[in-house]
Amino acid sequence: MAEARFTAPQRFVGEPVLRKEDQRLLTGQGRYIDDLDITTLHVAFVRSTVAAGRIVSIDATEARALPGVHAVYTAEDLCPGDMTRVPYSCGFMDSLEPEASFLAHDEVRYVGDPIAVVIADDRYIAEDGAELVEVDYDPIDAVVDHLEAERQRIVHPDLGTNVAYSAEPADMGELEEIFAAAPIVVEHIIDQQRHSISPMETRGMIVVPGQELTIHASIQNPQFLRAYIAKVFEIPETSIRVACGDVGGAFGMKFFLHRDELAVIAAARRFGRAIRWIEDRVENLSASHARREWGRARMALSAEGDILATHLDYRADCGAYPLLPPESNAMNVTLMFQGPYRIARSGVSACMTFTNTPPLVAYRGPWMFETLARESLIDAAAERLGVDPVAFRRRHVIGLAEQPFSYASGAVLTGVTPAEALDKALEKLGGIDAFREMQARARMDGRYIGLGTSVYVEPTSFAFVDFATEAADIRIDPTGRVEVTVTLSSQGHSIETTMAQIVADELGVELDNVVIRFGDTALIGWGIGASGSRQAVIGGGAVKRAAETVRGQVFEIAAHLLQTQPEMLSLRGGMIETRGDGGASVSLAEVARTAYFGTESLPEHINPGLQAHNRYRPAPITFSNAAHFCVCEVDIDTGLTRILRWIGVEDCGVMLNPAVVEGQIAGGVAQGISGVLFENAVYDEYGNPQAGTYKDYLLPLITDMPEIEFGHLCTPSDTPTGARGVGEGGAIVAPAAVVNAVADALTPFAVRSAILPLSPDRLLELISAASSAGVQPPQH
Repeated sequence: MAEARFTAPQRFVGEPVLRKEDQRLLTGQGRYIDDLDITTLHVAFVRSTVAAGRIVSIDATEARALPGVHAVYTAEDLCPGDMTRVPYSCGFMDSLEPEASFLAHDEVRYVGDPIAVVIADDRYIAEDGAELVEVDYDPIDAVVDHLEAERQRIVHPDLGTNVAYSAEPADMGELEEIFAAAPIVVEHIIDQQRHSISPMETRGMIVVPGQELTIHASIQNPQFLRAYIAKVFEIPETSIRVACGDVGGAFGMKFFLHRDELAVIAAARRFGRAIRWIEDRVENLSASHARREWGRARMALSAEGDILATHLDYRADCGAYPLLPPESNAMNVTLMFQGPYRIARSGVSACMTFTNTPPLVAYRGPWMFETLARESLIDAAAERLGVDPVAFRRRHVIGLAEQPFSYASGAVLTGVTPAEALDKALEKLGGIDAFREMQARARMDGRYIGLGTSVYVEPTSFAFVDFATEAADIRIDPTGRVEVTVTLSSQGHSIETTMAQIVADELGVELDNVVIRFGDTALIGWGIGASGSRQAVIGGGAVKRAAETVRGQVFEIAAHLLQTQPEMLSLRGGMIETRGDGGASVSLAEVARTAYFGTESLPEHINPGLQAHNRYRPAPITFSNAAHFCVCEVDIDTGLTRILRWIGVEDCGVMLNPAVVEGQIAGGVAQGISGVLFENAVYDEYGNPQAGTYKDYLLPLITDMPEIEFGHLCTPSDTPTGARGVGEGGAIVAPAAVVNAVADALTPFAVRSAILPLSPDRLLELISAASSAGVQPPQH
């Protein structure tokens, strides 16, 4: 097939067009999981009230007798025989994986561990029934502190250890020699608190059993989860349909199926009727957690300030049943700890441990800790050297001209612009000298203002094994309308808009003429769906390639109708035209009618129809990068931190839609700020949650968030669209910027802490300790 050289001028890609989704979502026409009008019974769970204990007995007699209750199932009912071992990590884990079942059957291992399923006419009755189930526990000592877990009672006796995964750098001995000989060594402790993922829409599931098992769920990857469900229940994938409509946020928490969700599926199959479970907010706050991590970061420096080596002792809490594979988290931290800097040697020692706390799940940028650790360490090193942190970064940061650049870890950076992004952010700031003068004047007035910097590089798509490809099907129907089906999935990614922009440009049609379909295994085959920041990179590549093929088919038929050659044609506004003024033309709709209904007029070498399938695989890793500045003020009398200014410069390659890009960055920055200043899922020494509602688990208000001053660099990636991922970047880069800004503001008190959260009480404690030690701020 001849390749057409003249295509439609770009009209949509790169433009901040209004989102196609918004008309539906903003007028109450969204289709979230509990909006589905499917007749069902309802489910509530009996959950453990102790963090660790043996189950002595379960008495559901009163619950089963309650009018409106249809069934109460325990592990013995849902997990017979071989079903007592569930590959809860969806088969990703190479690290230790303990025995598990849908429901706890011998021991409970965290507060909230599911014990029984109650099926009733409505949720109210189901909840009442759950309260009537009596569980007798024999409590045992809970393992809560992941830093002490190696020396405490074994959470999973069948494993014989609480270490889920551990690794040391192959050159650890050489690294230690470098540190021992270095003139300057800087150490910094980072302790990141436990986060509870808080999407607007909690988890939920409707299961309809039958010859085809149909599962509607608030998830982010229906094709992948269909394969997992088939594996767990040992039934063919072809007998399962998994679908999701609109999803009100996922952030990684909805990538894997939790054990309670598997229990809902098992209960529906056993009972034989459709059932519905919608997670309530109390369950959501205790069902899964993320980011409980600790690190001791070290940097070896020459007397002249060259970075000789870095090392991170990284330790993380897996909870009782980690859904995010521990080794994946540790390996990503290891891969990216060096960040965007010229560092001769770098390594990470990792240890991930089981505890009697909720399962570890992915959360937007699950390897964010490496940026928090590295960027706060860099500020500590700059302070030790007596140089400005921005100047120290500019000395060591990698620029585009130096690439490809090989990391000590073996990764190779290509096409990223960390140095250029930092310079652009500095330009928007107005320069360091001007800021320092303003800062000094503010201190004389009793105001403590600080500047925090954070620069990062992120692998926005991993294209290997299960994650290697995504697919797209495109067809033009006989009316000239375009239908696109993708393996992507959305919970706020705007793929209905951005993918339509790609197609509209390729096929020369209006956005309203393009329909994007996704989120249902009945529509298209295998795909990972929403994970990481891969959708525009891999999914967008598949869409563009498929559209190019269909465009070629359009040109072949149009050339036949216009008696010319395909390379002489162009697409404009739904019309295929010959080059030159006054040339002949034919509408896309007429070409489509010929493709389907006028096939007898087509030469034999032209296939009828206008449709194409593409499965795209990019390079193994496509990187993006950003540099952010945070300006904050700390009130030393109240400990409150207020963000005064935020500058974000990112390079996500070709921006398919600048408004979407900025929305993704802003959302991530908000989560990053929240994680440093507000959130904290506290557990006591017995494993009891202390933040079970939003009265205790704090989230910011819109008034706590700054306006972001955006700057964009657009270095195209080596993919069909030229895009790089941007969905996770704000959440990865923001926490370190806040931590460093607070430390900079409190420099007069010699306060530098990455023990999070930096809540008012914590900051007041640090300021008081500094004052008691004789540190005096400037007089005003």
